[in-house]
Amino acid sequence: KVIKIDYEQYQQTKRKLNQAWCAKREMDKYNELISKAVSAVQRITPSYSLTPGSNNCDSDKMANFAAEVDDLYTRAEEATKNYLKAVKDVDDLINTLENKLYISVLRRRYLGCERWEDIALELGYSERHIQRLHVEAIETLAGNND
Repeated sequence: KVIKIDYEQYQQTKRKLNQAWCAKREMDKYNELISKAVSAVQRITPSYSLTPGSNNCDSDKMANFAAEVDDLYTRAEEATKNYLKAVKDVDDLINTLENKLYISVLRRRYLGCERWEDIALELGYSERHIQRLHVEAIETLAGNND
């Protein structure tokens, strides 16, 4: 079965599939920043000055740092919501396919973020064949979404 699609349809479909992958990277970025911030907080030791009238700015620094960490948590929560929505949208798109092998390749690549060689090994095909199936699956999706 030959499906005729134009380049823009193909690229648009590929961008839709990449949404979950991009959202996952965004979510992972914020979670990594939070992890580093929490680690930094655990290393902070308070400094005290016995000098009368000294202006200790540690509490201000800690308050600012806490506000920044709170902002990171808010951004991470939003990124997680975006990721979950993107996963659902991509999975719904992939599920419009009838070919189970296409579905498996696309799910592993775009939802599982697997490398071509790992997908090929798991499914028992050459890496080149998996990439051909990938192109065929995207062409099929692009043709379905006219």
